[in-house]
Amino acid sequence: MRRSFSILLVLSIFLLLIDPMSAEKRLSVEKLVENKDIKVGDDVKIILKFKNPFGREILIRIKDRNVFGNNGLNIECLESVIPGGESTLEYDPIKPFKSGVYEIDGAEVTYINPETGMEETVKSNSLRIEVKESNLQVGRSQGITTIYRCNGINIEQTSYSSFGSFNIQIGSSISSVSQQITRTPIGTRVQRNQLNQNTNILKREMERQLKARREMEKQFQENLARNDKFKRENTRLSNLGYNITNMRFNLTSNNTGDFLINYRKTNGETATIRGRMENGTITEIMSLTQEDKKWMMKLLKENKEFQKYDRQLREQGFRNETPIFNQLSRNYTRIVIPYRNDDKRRRIIAEYVNGTIKKVSLERTQEKEAQSSILPILLILVVAIAILLLIYGKYLKISKEHEIRPTEEGMEELIDYRKIARDMLNEAENLFIKGRKKDAYEKISQAIRFYFSNKFKLRREITNTELLHILKKRNFREYNKIKRCLELCSLVEFARYSTKKKEFDKILNVARKMII
Repeated sequence: MRRSFSILLVLSIFLLLIDPMSAEKRLSVEKLVENKDIKVGDDVKIILKFKNPFGREILIRIKDRNVFGNNGLNIECLESVIPGGESTLEYDPIKPFKSGVYEIDGAEVTYINPETGMEETVKSNSLRIEVKESNLQVGRSQGITTIYRCNGINIEQTSYSSFGSFNIQIGSSISSVSQQITRTPIGTRVQRNQLNQNTNILKREMERQLKARREMEKQFQENLARNDKFKRENTRLSNLGYNITNMRFNLTSNNTGDFLINYRKTNGETATIRGRMENGTITEIMSLTQEDKKWMMKLLKENKEFQKYDRQLREQGFRNETPIFNQLSRNYTRIVIPYRNDDKRRRIIAEYVNGTIKKVSLERTQEKEAQSSILPILLILVVAIAILLLIYGKYLKISKEHEIRPTEEGMEELIDYRKIARDMLNEAENLFIKGRKKDAYEKISQAIRFYFSNKFKLRREITNTELLHILKKRNFREYNKIKRCLELCSLVEFARYSTKKKEFDKILNVARKMII
């Protein structure tokens, strides 16, 4: 009895220290320098090391400044996609021209949490870099490169004391300006004047691009407001008491792009309208209001499978949290109900398709990791427990807690995504017959993405680039055919390629053979 009590006591202490709920899933970033023994004239590589706990690719925006030894990088905004797990991002080497000790601030990284849908910002550690003197003869000119690569704008400017230059790139268009400065004995003043001059040029160019972008958004907004489909959805929300709070656009022209309109009532309830417009025609639009969510929850609570899972979880001490609604199309919304108790998490997942609740499943989520600050204590306790279990293991009988796990039936497909994808291809064929060729090709592309998103258990919207990346990693046998199919669809969508019926049928048949 004493032996069992001793082991249980140690286990209790261990479990108290490991609070699985104390550390929420968050992206982490660490700033590193490749070689700490740095001399004047050396190439110094600064690296960002990421730990992405979400198990999927996420888009990040980096703001960072690494300037030391009269040289460096000033990153105002840099977009990048990082995979799940650990990865690194390496900046271009920086060559210091002056010895000394320099403090480098941490990098700020902003991203959308894929589990909560909220924007989050994390900051890396700072660095202390010491640059030693060198016998090498190197110039003493400062060279600070300012980078802005976000929102489709690509601006890079580098300034030196001996000359200044900057490159501005938007899409595939590049313009370059270079200015020569006569050397004077007052090098510092020249350096400062040139830096200020190039900075002002950069600011003016950024202001010009942002002004053009705002003008494009204004025209798109006006075109959207005149669209009958949007007016119907907007009127419905207005009649329910919603007012527009903000709008987001991802545009390729003043009448083509994606839109997201957020609404709010005076009581705090929210709603959204999102969709896509192509050449002034809305090809997809969907709205989600608080009333819609309440109706879905009413139907879900009446579902017997949900009632069974909900009752089981409550009997085990779980409490439900705020539901998450992921609207994938006009008639398809994925509902996630999180549950938690003191040390575990569970989720009930349901599909709302064409006004009805489809199969409901119970999913166990991955337990959270303990905070790194108590890792040394945990390691000692793990060793202690292992020793105790080895000594008393033959006397100890541990009954395993019965856990609810998803059954094979619960893990089967919640919707018939193959049928939905095939229906989308049939719709594409009808669109082509009606002369709406761009819409037809877009529908084929959408069907392929939808099919593989569900086939690979992603169940979310993915881009062509993301899909091809996934297929390539999986060594998918028909990768080249799908790549050609998606590329041709994109060319037709953006009016860079005219197509004939024979070629359309060929692409359509390729897509139909994929969806099996």
